[in-house]
Amino acid sequence: MPVTQRDVDPNHKPIFFISDAHLGLSSETDDKRREKQLLAFFDHVRVTGHQLYIVGDLFDFWFEYAHAIPRHSHRIIQTLKTMVSEDIEIHFIVGNHDFAIGDFFTDELGISVHYHPLEKRFSGKRFLIDHGDGIDPKDVGYRFIKKIFRHPISIALFRLLHPDFGFWIAHTLSNLSRDHRPIKDRDQIYIDYANVQFNNGFDYLIMGHTHRPQEYHSGDHTYINTGDWMTLFTYGVFDGNNLRLEYWDAEPK
Repeated sequence: MPVTQRDVDPNHKPIFFISDAHLGLSSETDDKRREKQLLAFFDHVRVTGHQLYIVGDLFDFWFEYAHAIPRHSHRIIQTLKTMVSEDIEIHFIVGNHDFAIGDFFTDELGISVHYHPLEKRFSGKRFLIDHGDGIDPKDVGYRFIKKIFRHPISIALFRLLHPDFGFWIAHTLSNLSRDHRPIKDRDQIYIDYANVQFNNGFDYLIMGHTHRPQEYHSGDHTYINTGDWMTLFTYGVFDGNNLRLEYWDAEPK
């Protein structure tokens, strides 16, 4: 998807939304293949866009030590840093797999990190941006565990482990947490949640987590689930007038 700067209307640069790449999940070969496509997408955002919202689970696991971060993230991190230096505003809404993102992203990369659903206003429209974990009313146990895992004391205790051992534990727990398949039975649950938020005054809702791309309209309101960047390569884009779901050409000719 080649793009040049002359293709862009500088007064109407779009805002992009992406989630659930789960980098570090697969074999090295598959991870490199998906990373290549993600870097191409980031280049598209750099040339055409204004802001990028990462709606959780960019990494299959993430944990920061004082002097160590997961090594598989190097090229992605360097690209994100370059984008920020080129005045692309980037926000990271943490997911259930990379919730331990901390000062490194804010201090070293200049990326705004959000640990709770994010409310924004673009072109006079109210947006709610949320990874989407814990939305299902049946997820009572998960919400309880989420509070324990994300508690500052739990994170501080985990940092006492050697990074190699800590990363091994994190990767193991990530694989045990679910099988990474799309969660089909939650489609209607998310639509019901979207309607609640529309009644609360939001015009647009953007979520991920289920790995199932959705575009739902209710009058002038729109809910987008950004799907994943593992098999579907989908993302959301707001052009100043409309929010829509798009599919990236994962194997460009």
